[in-house]
Amino acid sequence: MYYFETLAKVRIKNLIGFKSIFHRLTTSDFTADEKEKVVVYLSLTCKILLRVWNLVYFISDTLKDAEKDKEETEYMLQENGDPIEFVPPQTKEEEKPAPQEQTLPPVPYFKLFRFATCGELMLIIGGLIMGTLTGLCIPISTIQYGEFTTLLVDRNMENHTSTPTLILEWFGGGKVLGPEATVDERKNALYDDSVAFGVSSAALSTFQFFFAVFTVDLLNIAASRQIVRVRKMFLRAVLRQDMTWYDINTSTNFASRMTE
Repeated sequence: MYYFETLAKVRIKNLIGFKSIFHRLTTSDFTADEKEKVVVYLSLTCKILLRVWNLVYFISDTLKDAEKDKEETEYMLQENGDPIEFVPPQTKEEEKPAPQEQTLPPVPYFKLFRFATCGELMLIIGGLIMGTLTGLCIPISTIQYGEFTTLLVDRNMENHTSTPTLILEWFGGGKVLGPEATVDERKNALYDDSVAFGVSSAALSTFQFFFAVFTVDLLNIAASRQIVRVRKMFLRAVLRQDMTWYDINTSTNFASRMTE
């Protein structure tokens, strides 16, 4: 309030001074330059007073808001007239010991297929054999490509005996030429090598595809049959239990066990 009273007094004095100045401007003989200077002075004085007024008003509002926030905070922190003591957050989960999860005993490797029949074991062995053959196709293709690149070099060398091959020879390529072979003979042999390489690559890819298909199908058939058998056995075992067993083992556990 002191700021507002002081500012009001200053504004009253300034208004009285402005009134006398305006009176002198209208009654006395001022030149045009003097009148212009007086008007500029009055406008600047009014702007300064307006800005000072806005600043004082802003400061007063800020102080009032701070006091109001302080009162609201103190009121919120009180309970029955007494301030609430700050207690560090402590959850019940930290105080209680962590529950021990039930862990199933490990199953030996040779007991994984104890529910499989002889036919399913044969399917598993056949799937493993097919998977092995599928993997062997990769090094065979590497050897095949190496033989073809070697022949590419040998067919362009004169007075040189070509290197004997193993895979391309089965498909009509890999003919061994001596040092006395002519250019036409080397070209014809190179053509036969190219055809043999293409045919052998196609045949190897076809075998690899069928080996992979049989690997996946045989293992899936054996696995699906064992899963169905184990689920049936589990369902029979559950249905043979007493009523008290169902109080401990809920339906959720039963459904999760059936789908595992």
